[in-house]
Amino acid sequence: AKSGWYAPYVSYAERAGIIKGVSETTFGVGMSITRQDIMVMLYRAMLLKGFNANTTSSYIADAGEIADYALEAVNALKNAGIVSGYEDGSIKPTNNATRAEVAIMVDKFLKLF
Repeated sequence: AKSGWYAPYVSYAERAGIIKGVSETTFGVGMSITRQDIMVMLYRAMLLKGFNANTTSSYIADAGEIADYALEAVNALKNAGIVSGYEDGSIKPTNNATRAEVAIMVDKFLKLF
């Protein structure tokens, strides 16, 4: 919906290259979002801000579940301390992100800047 309260924010983030839709014709309003997709968005924002991201691979117990398009972002956020993962060393990349998880990631992201 181009007229929702969120429309100007979505439009800005899309123009800045931070977000994309789920297809060429669908944005995905009202759909759940995975943890790895939130990480991709934050990574793009880091790069936009000129952050020198360290994408070196580090131990992630469920690294094999991370999509190829998200691997660089996940490593960058983990190395920057924005994502620490769960006690078992996993990050559960394909789980839907909760509001609390997103709030923590965004808070840590904002503290970098």
